[in-house]
Amino acid sequence: MLTLANQLTIFRMVMIPLLITLLLGNLHGWALLVFILAGVTDALDGLIARRYRQSSNIGAFLDPMADKLLMTACFIVLALPDHPKSVPEFHMPNHIPLSLTIVAISRDVFIVIIALSSIRFVVMLDGTSLWVILVLAVGFVAPDAMFWGCGACG
Repeated sequence: MLTLANQLTIFRMVMIPLLITLLLGNLHGWALLVFILAGVTDALDGLIARRYRQSSNIGAFLDPMADKLLMTACFIVLALPDHPKSVPEFHMPNHIPLSLTIVAISRDVFIVIIALSSIRFVVMLDGTSLWVILVLAVGFVAPDAMFWGCGACG
């Protein structure tokens, strides 16, 4: 039987195709709402698992997998160029640079490989790597917005 925490994690995984569809359909406000809902379910499943002692091996596997799938899907979709042949009506005013997408996904792949290889490895720089990704994102996206113009910049 799945615990409530595991059900919330699975629900978060089910939201991923919806999020991708909304992004590709240029429904960015709804996509943001789904992304926020995914974040809330992530916080709730952890809280419920700890508070009501619903920790399980399947939850320990599914929760980080759901996080990685969600972030990977977002990075890939947000790195797509405008009007690709497969989705010609897709338009994104601000893109995530492909290089940042590669760095973020490579980091997650590296962590999964280490975890699956059963080597005890603690990522001490997890918070630091998030800051590095944020700084890189601002460094890549801000110049594009300033020099090439974007819808939000005026």
